[in-house]
Amino acid sequence: MLSNRLFHQCLKIILAPLVEPGVSGVRMVDSVGDERRCFPRVAVYIGDNPEQALINIANSGSSPMFTASRDELGDSLPAPPRTRDWILSRLRHISRQADPNDLASYKKIAKKYGLNGVDKPFWEDLPGYEPNICICPDLLHGGHRFWRDHILQWVINLVGFAELDRRLQLIQPCVGLRHFNKGIGYLTQWTGREDRELQRVVLAVLHWSPKIDRQSMRSLRAIQDFLYLAQYRSHSTTTLGYLREALDVFHTTKHAFIRNKARRGKKGVLHHFNIPKLAGLHVYFTHIPEMGTSPQYSSEITETLHRTMAKIPYRITNKRDYQEQMCRYLDRCERIAYRDIFLIWAKAEEVRRAVEDLQGASALHREVARRHVNAAFDRALEVPLKRRQRGPPANRIWHTLTPHFRNLTIAEACMKYRIPATEFTSCLTAFVQPPLESRISLLKLDVWTHIRIVIPTIQEAHEQTQTRTIQALPPSREMPHGRFNCVLVHDSDEAMSVGVEGNSSESDAHL
Repeated sequence: MLSNRLFHQCLKIILAPLVEPGVSGVRMVDSVGDERRCFPRVAVYIGDNPEQALINIANSGSSPMFTASRDELGDSLPAPPRTRDWILSRLRHISRQADPNDLASYKKIAKKYGLNGVDKPFWEDLPGYEPNICICPDLLHGGHRFWRDHILQWVINLVGFAELDRRLQLIQPCVGLRHFNKGIGYLTQWTGREDRELQRVVLAVLHWSPKIDRQSMRSLRAIQDFLYLAQYRSHSTTTLGYLREALDVFHTTKHAFIRNKARRGKKGVLHHFNIPKLAGLHVYFTHIPEMGTSPQYSSEITETLHRTMAKIPYRITNKRDYQEQMCRYLDRCERIAYRDIFLIWAKAEEVRRAVEDLQGASALHREVARRHVNAAFDRALEVPLKRRQRGPPANRIWHTLTPHFRNLTIAEACMKYRIPATEFTSCLTAFVQPPLESRISLLKLDVWTHIRIVIPTIQEAHEQTQTRTIQALPPSREMPHGRFNCVLVHDSDEAMSVGVEGNSSESDAHL
């Protein structure tokens, strides 16, 4: 409790400069140079579930966003939000009953009110701070971690670790998708990437398992639909309706895990769903309309810096008193980067001054000099980037210029891929144009063993950013049966080419 109080006192000192500007306003210059009176606010705080509870001074085991008690965490309907007035009013009630300096009695009474014992939250003087809105849903530690710690564990309790690993190992490897060739029992460190890769295949590998009944499968599909919809980069009221529908289906069917004795604890089967992260799934419906889509608030954004800001600097040290060495290393890297930027800028300035001196030169010479200046400034902007991001290729389907097998006869191609010649000839006859049917036996084939297809994102059909490699490898010593990927081709306009789109209108704007 003292540690929690110290945390709030430190944040109160850090955020103190925002109190007066938040009330009276402060003049700031916008992007076009106009001065405006602005009122800065603490809008969003990104953190995992324990940190969210610390910010909103929620007791351990309760929801940091809602006023639900421990026995109401698994309800299908959300409890009232944990607002600023709700928290401060309880702090006033507690202060009347116990002295904040009497830690034992204050902690005991605060626990009855659902608080953690902090008497002065850092945000009590911050204007405009709303605890139920500023604490945003975290996809990494909220949705994905709930799926891993609970949903996946229930699945393992139903089918068994060995059976799940066996089914995962039997999946054919595919380029671009994680293949769990040893199962998941060997994993010691999980990241959000492992969660997403496993979510792609878990429903398929569980299909037709005798220990997964229809209602359990429906519940698993509903919670994964919810997680996929929650990761949308734009939402409308229609897609939010799909999100609500998926969560309602999960709450309707979740009792199948209790009936099948999959929800277990240390003392046996649990007959409740009092899970704080399950209650936290309700916050998406209020937070997205207020603050925008959830992927921009995931703690995975900050945790991607663990490698460059912690792991690499630690490996460079001698592992003794490494904190000081890590800070010194990061400081030197930053100084070198700034030096490189300055040198390029200085060179560009030198060229610019040379251009200004060419007043009597020809127009062609001045134009060439200007191009050098622009190129120098472009290089200065690219210095901080490790690599340039490349856009998608212009064509949807692309392959190497040289085929992997050239000028093969039909018989040679059938022998290489070990397929019946008559069956291949009939399929090829149906595919080529009718004038070639009589000469099909004379055709020479150029064969590619793999191609790459650029596909759109889940919501935007015109935004082609994802690339998939399709393989058709002939049998070999390493792969006696070859490797052939399945491809789904749209043969009509009736099929939906992307994910759940949602039909937006003028009154149904994207949030």
